[in-house]
Amino acid sequence: MEPKHKTAEPICAPQRSEPDPLERVLTHIERNLFEPLSVASLADVAELSLFHFSRLFTARIGESVMAYVRRRRMLRAAAKLGRNPGVEDDFEAPALIDLAFDCGFESQEAFTRAFAQTFGVTPGRYKRDPARYQASAMEKAMNQIPAEKPNVTLLDGVTRKDAFVVAGLSERISKDNMLAIPALWPKLMQHIPFEGQQGSVCYGLCYGSNTAEGSFMYMAAAEIAPDKKPPAALTLMQVPAQTYAVFRITLSAGEIHPQMKAAMQYIFSDGLPNSGLKPTGGIDLEVYGERFNQKAGSVLDFYIPVEG
Repeated sequence: MEPKHKTAEPICAPQRSEPDPLERVLTHIERNLFEPLSVASLADVAELSLFHFSRLFTARIGESVMAYVRRRRMLRAAAKLGRNPGVEDDFEAPALIDLAFDCGFESQEAFTRAFAQTFGVTPGRYKRDPARYQASAMEKAMNQIPAEKPNVTLLDGVTRKDAFVVAGLSERISKDNMLAIPALWPKLMQHIPFEGQQGSVCYGLCYGSNTAEGSFMYMAAAEIAPDKKPPAALTLMQVPAQTYAVFRITLSAGEIHPQMKAAMQYIFSDGLPNSGLKPTGGIDLEVYGERFNQKAGSVLDFYIPVEG
């Protein structure tokens, strides 16, 4: 069914009178970096639901909460190995096995692999000559997020959409394979239009979040009649009836993927928290309708399930 809205107004983020929940979490992580930490315990610090906290953290910081914790531990470990001023144990670099246990690893070998993956050099080599590796190692670990300013508007009210069935291609997405999302769409287009397809609208479905590893399932799909079978390469999924908050995204010229990443960051870190709406953790929908044409001024809608 076609959603109906009043005239959309741009979101204006109000002044926050309470501390930012993510600031509390980041402070808590730094103060307890080598203590046992989990997504659930940090969601409690933020006073948010597990689902909302996970999405908010990833959108704002650019990586899952436990990936952030691991990276911060690696940075602190590198600082200890490099005897940086202001770091405890700064004049006596700790033994690698002790540092491995401090960082939550069960063995020195596992710590060595993780350190090398993060910094591009083993901890033993880094410890012997920190001045040589420090600058490049820290640059590798910082994981800066590109600065993109998205054009996002929250449409008035909420939208109720009936259940429907889609056929498409899916893949589990994490920080390490985000480019798999745009890669799915050309594969889907090879099968469109297919027998039983209903309408020309395409959907990007986000579901099945794994909060521990910061991953989710993504499906590029089109609607199909419930009694039809899709092409052999496509799989079926039923989207339940849901009530949605709808964010309209207007794209500028250039690559779509970085703009979508920036838009998701804004929606989950500012737009949704400031909307007063409570997400339910259902299936999010990217809706590519007739106003989407991959050119400047192109428009798509992002549907987030919320309480009605």
